[in-house]
Amino acid sequence: LTGPVPATLPNISTLQILEFEYNNLIGSIPLSFGKARKLQYFGLAGNSLGSNSFGDLEFLSDLSNCTHLQTLSVGENRLGGDLPTYVANLSRNLISLGLSRNFISGSIPHEIGNHLISLQILALQHNQLTGTLPTSLG
Repeated sequence: LTGPVPATLPNISTLQILEFEYNNLIGSIPLSFGKARKLQYFGLAGNSLGSNSFGDLEFLSDLSNCTHLQTLSVGENRLGGDLPTYVANLSRNLISLGLSRNFISGSIPHEIGNHLISLQILALQHNQLTGTLPTSLG
């Protein structure tokens, strides 16, 4: 698969699993995925999404509307910018958060450990993160 991720894809009201990993998708991840309220698996890892700059992670804010989300897999892309605190607003059902092998900077928000109560997998390796691990993760 090539080209951008269509912003109309979340209009599928019954969409539960989105798995377009390891293709040649480009551009940004549309903000409209917050409309896919039944989404459980969001998989766009291994593409060329993002521009290695601030704003690449804005889609995470809208995904907080997806209260059934269990897996978010967007590693191995070109997502940049600071890891926003609103990443902790993702679904309390989130089991796996995969953001590895991107260009994400800043520190890991303390709120992750307090709000993502079902989290079992937190993959942040091979980024440009700084600081210490939040004590809320332990």
